[in-house]
Amino acid sequence: MTTVSQSATRLASILFLLGVIAIALGFSLPGHFAPYKTFYQELSSFVGLLFIVIAIVARNDGRFSFTYSSLLVFAIAVIPLLQYFTGTILFFGDAFLSSVYIASFAFAIAAGRELDAEWIEPLLWALVLVALFSVTVSTIHWLEIGFTAGGIMETPFKSTPSGNMGQRNHFATLLMMAVGALLYLNHTKRIGNIMTVIMLLIFVFGLALSKSRTPWVDSFILALFVLLKYQYLETPRRLIGWLIMAVAFYLLILFVTFPVVSEVQTIEPLESFVRTEEGEVRPRIWAPILNAIAAGDWGGYGWKQESLALALISDQSWPTIYTTSSHNLFLSFLVWNGPIIGLLMIVAVLYWAWQHIWKCTTPEHFYLLCMIGAVAVHAMLELPYEFAYFLLPAGILIGHSERLMMSKTVTVRAPFTVSILVTSCVMILMLMIHTEYAILKQANLKMNAINARLKNAEKVVLPQGEIRFLTHLKAYIDLGNNKAREGMEEAELDEMHRIALRYPKSFVLFRYAMALGLNHQPEKASEILLVLRNMHGSEVYADKLERWKFSAVLHPQLNQVVLPPM
Repeated sequence: MTTVSQSATRLASILFLLGVIAIALGFSLPGHFAPYKTFYQELSSFVGLLFIVIAIVARNDGRFSFTYSSLLVFAIAVIPLLQYFTGTILFFGDAFLSSVYIASFAFAIAAGRELDAEWIEPLLWALVLVALFSVTVSTIHWLEIGFTAGGIMETPFKSTPSGNMGQRNHFATLLMMAVGALLYLNHTKRIGNIMTVIMLLIFVFGLALSKSRTPWVDSFILALFVLLKYQYLETPRRLIGWLIMAVAFYLLILFVTFPVVSEVQTIEPLESFVRTEEGEVRPRIWAPILNAIAAGDWGGYGWKQESLALALISDQSWPTIYTTSSHNLFLSFLVWNGPIIGLLMIVAVLYWAWQHIWKCTTPEHFYLLCMIGAVAVHAMLELPYEFAYFLLPAGILIGHSERLMMSKTVTVRAPFTVSILVTSCVMILMLMIHTEYAILKQANLKMNAINARLKNAEKVVLPQGEIRFLTHLKAYIDLGNNKAREGMEEAELDEMHRIALRYPKSFVLFRYAMALGLNHQPEKASEILLVLRNMHGSEVYADKLERWKFSAVLHPQLNQVVLPPM
């Protein structure tokens, strides 16, 4: 090996390690700030993928291979931009971010295909270690120790422990991925049996802390998968014994340990595992989403436009609800792209899954599919696919599964100067987006301070800069800072209409209806109030009606608006 190739290999190893660390930080960074609460975590995941791709290119002397599946995903990345330019998606920011996420997912699949067993193991170690860290943080939150440090999020008030992730189901899915990674590393003799059992029980403890019910679905499917692939596992009886032990330990913690510790430590008891009211939320979301799909056109409503779809049908007779996601990947495909393209995408996903499950004949492939399956099951009940810290690691694991399947690739070789140019452009783009988010974060804080009527809030000077990529967030904050008033121009009302469709929150719809009423458009105002009632319920609507009637005393033209009944 020449000196140059040795240096390239050493550089690739360093870059890859930095990439793995950045992806791990995506799961563990504290701090969730509006208007984009997972911005720093997801940015870290994107940086991690960039380093990993650069490492692969450096190791392969400028070559990078794409699987056919990754090329298909790249083609899909064009759809959101086409939807924006045809007027389906209202804001460029939505289309831009959707295309970036899809294209990055494609790169992650291609990168995973390039990683051999030696290079995939650091990522699995990262999942195990970050899961251990997250369980530690959750334990601190549960015991209300009050320990503070730079890398630990403050104890959430009356919230289920979830590490630094802020969401119990995200925490639980991370732990399920870590269980798969742990069993993989045990199979490859990187972790001994005793340490595997200890860490497995720690992860089970974390799952019990989360009170998430998604792992129960994971466990059921895992049990079926074990039975299906029993003959290909090296030590199937031991694995089944560990899983039975894990379930028993989970039940012991849930029904014995937690109640006793809560009583002795006089801490707030954890939320009950049975959450009937939350369990009813998904059917309440899925039913109107299906209605929206049936009522929509063949091209769908646009990527990440579920709230717009629901707003467009909420003036009809069927009940609806406000949500920004369908909480189901397949429903999202249908509402984003319409029935034809959506069904084709569903078939493609199911075909990929069938191929890999059917042809899984090694323990390594089995545990890899278990990790992918944890995210897939979550995707049927929530929206991990909208978060880069799940999407990109899952893409890498999918790509590595294709490597085990010996899938065909298309290789591209880029000259050194081209590689440097592309990398520089991506890094500049990341910096620009980070700068925009910093501006919008401060603008959002000012908006909240003004709405809370804090003293001198309007005098706060914001950093200046043009918003090119996060235009949807800028529009939302601008509406929050602009009160409804008389004498508004038609262009202002049109912009409020776009924002109300994209973000049909109760205060947005009410402000838009008020603007229409003040500017002598009573019929449209009545329609928007009907949308508000149907999406947010009678209780919220009743509160808004009281405010409307109070305003009507000062602005008589509001009395011309026919108020929908309760």
